[in-house]
Amino acid sequence: MKIRSHTLAALALAAAALGNAHADTRSFSSNTVALTKTDWTDVLDLPQFNSALGNLQAVTLDLFGNLTGTAKAESLNNTAASITLNLQATLQLRSPDDLNTVLVQTMPLVQQSFSAASHDGVANYAGASGITYTGLAGNARQSATFTDAATLALFTGSGLLHAPVSALGASYYAGPGNVITSFRTQAGAYATVTYQFTPSAVPEPGTWVLLLAGLGAIGLLSARRRT
Repeated sequence: MKIRSHTLAALALAAAALGNAHADTRSFSSNTVALTKTDWTDVLDLPQFNSALGNLQAVTLDLFGNLTGTAKAESLNNTAASITLNLQATLQLRSPDDLNTVLVQTMPLVQQSFSAASHDGVANYAGASGITYTGLAGNARQSATFTDAATLALFTGSGLLHAPVSALGASYYAGPGNVITSFRTQAGAYATVTYQFTPSAVPEPGTWVLLLAGLGAIGLLSARRRT
C-alpha cells in the first residue's frame, strides 16, 4: 500500500508537469478617431488573435473616450437657483457582425455648477443669471471581458477586426425649470484588445525537469517493488 501511494504521488507529479501550462497575454491598440463634433460614426481596427499562438481563453476590450466642449446656461427664474451643467458624450464600440450588439461603452463627463441670481432680463449666458464655460475637457475608460465561443471566434484570425464606433452627445443640466442651455461637444476614441491564451509552444526546460523527475520516481519505485 505504501509503495502504491508513492507511485500515485509520482504519477500526479508527472501529470502536473505536463498540465502546468501557464496562460499568456498579448495586447494591441487600434487606430485613433480624433476629436470630432458629435454625433459621428467611425471604425476602429483591432488586430485579431493568431490561433497559431495557442488556445484563446478570453478577450478584453478597453474603450477610451475623450471629450471637449463648451456649456452655457441662463436662468429665467425670478429667484436665485443652483444649476449644474453636465457636458457628456456616449461612446459605443459595436460588433461588426451585429450592429445591435454593443461590446463596450464609455461616457466621459465634465460637471460644472454655479449659483444663478434671478433673471437679469438678458438671455446672453452671462451676467448674474447666466454662465459660459469654455475649454472643458474630460476622458473615460471602460473595460469588458468575453469568454463565450462566439466572441472568441469573432476575434480569431489573421487580419483586422473592423469594429464600428460611435459618439453621441448626451449633455444635460440639473436644476429648476425656466433654464435655457447650450452645449457643444467634440469626442474622440480609441480601443485596446488583450488576448489571454494558453500557449501551444513546447514546454519550458523546468517543466521537462519535473516530468523526468516524476517518471524517474515511478521507475525507481517499480524496481523496488519487483525486488
